[in-house]
Amino acid sequence: MFKCSHETFCRVCCLPKDKRCLWGRTSEPQPKEQEATNEREEKAHVLHKDVLAVSKHFDKRDKDKESFLTLIHQFTEETTRKRQPHVEFIYGAMRCMKEFGVHRDLQTYKALMDIFPKGRMRTHNYFQELAVMYPKQQECAITLLDEMEYNGVIPDREMEKLVISIFGKRTRVWRKVARQIYWFSKLKNASPFPLPETLPNDAFELAKIAITRMSLDLQAEITAFSTDKIEDCIDKTWIISSQSPSQKEILNNLKERAAVYVYGPFTVWLKYKSISYFVLRASPSSSEEKFVHENDDDPLDVYDLRLNVYGGKSAKEVLSHQKKIHEQPEGNILAICATGTSSRDSVLSWIRILETFNHNLSRLQVVFTSKGSVTDVATMNNLQNNNFSEN
Repeated sequence: MFKCSHETFCRVCCLPKDKRCLWGRTSEPQPKEQEATNEREEKAHVLHKDVLAVSKHFDKRDKDKESFLTLIHQFTEETTRKRQPHVEFIYGAMRCMKEFGVHRDLQTYKALMDIFPKGRMRTHNYFQELAVMYPKQQECAITLLDEMEYNGVIPDREMEKLVISIFGKRTRVWRKVARQIYWFSKLKNASPFPLPETLPNDAFELAKIAITRMSLDLQAEITAFSTDKIEDCIDKTWIISSQSPSQKEILNNLKERAAVYVYGPFTVWLKYKSISYFVLRASPSSSEEKFVHENDDDPLDVYDLRLNVYGGKSAKEVLSHQKKIHEQPEGNILAICATGTSSRDSVLSWIRILETFNHNLSRLQVVFTSKGSVTDVATMNNLQNNNFSEN
């Protein structure tokens, strides 16, 4: 409710100046920034209060998909008998989706979108499209689609038909879902290293997928080991190792007492799951001439190609100096691995296993640059606290 700011009478409501008017402004106008801030805070407070009231309906002991869909079905049945706040219920349900484990389930998003009434909010002409009919409901539906996009859920044609039956084609909601269907179906298969639709929850199987995906060499051998048979091993865990014949060749050509380094743990993400891995790396090759091209830095430039018959190198000589994929400017990658505990003892067991396949590794100096894991740090802190308490 605002006070009318006209001279004597309000042209809208024909009331005196000191009376209240729904269409006027306050007699002492505030700065525009302050008005916008107050309006946003008031709207957020009311919406937040209603959403919290709806969220209390989701305080169940059995938090699973079946219970979540049951609550949505109960709300839909109540809506047929009396008017219910659709927008507040959808916002409150989205707050609790992660607790129920349904934030990546397409069927649940369809059930939430199906809460909106059909036909009543559809746009039928161009003028209704310009007027943005039912903006609060459209904004809620767009927020629901944004939540799907954030969690990697791709809408299907059934979701598009559902949006058309609720809002029609001349709306921002339909444009949003149509663009998602068009682009996500293309970007889904854009990666040259695709992942399975459903990732396993087991860390061992997840590490296999991660190491295989990082091994660009087609001849790389992915092997799984157990540390139970290794002497003086503290961590009883598994190890997934990757090494190709070309990496073994680089390792065997290293000079005696040369230094190789173990770097890590690094993190690789597979969709929404992560795995830690380690890298065994040597210093870059000293002979830089094998990486330098005669005429140009671009190896694919054939403008001034010198053939063998005109004094150039033969094909065998040219191919013999080609850089391997494991020879990088920062160093030569000799092997990579992932362990069950990501601890120093498990990495040391991995080095001992590699010595059985690479005899030259036992004559090299292995330098561990990896930092302690989080569990090791927590254990040391607990020990220090215990020592302080005893003193």
